[in-house]
Amino acid sequence: MLRHEVIAGLFAPVEVLLVEEGDGRSGLTYVEPSSLMVVEDNAELLSTAKELDAKLAALAAKVTDWRPGNG
Repeated sequence: MLRHEVIAGLFAPVEVLLVEEGDGRSGLTYVEPSSLMVVEDNAELLSTAKELDAKLAALAAKVTDWRPGNG
C-alpha cells in the first residue's frame, strides 16, 4: 500500500471489532480499507486496497460463519 501512496499508512493496520452476540455467535465489524485509503484517483492503490477488502471479507466469513445471502 505504502509504495502506491504513503498516506494509506494512516489506515494500516486495519481495525476490526469482534463481538460476541447474545445467541453465542460472533459478530465482526470493519470499514473496508479501500473506502479509507483511496482518497485520490490512484488505480494501483485501489487495486491493492480491494485485495485487502477481500481478505477481510474472508476473515469475517471464517470467524462468523457469514456467507453472502445468509444475513
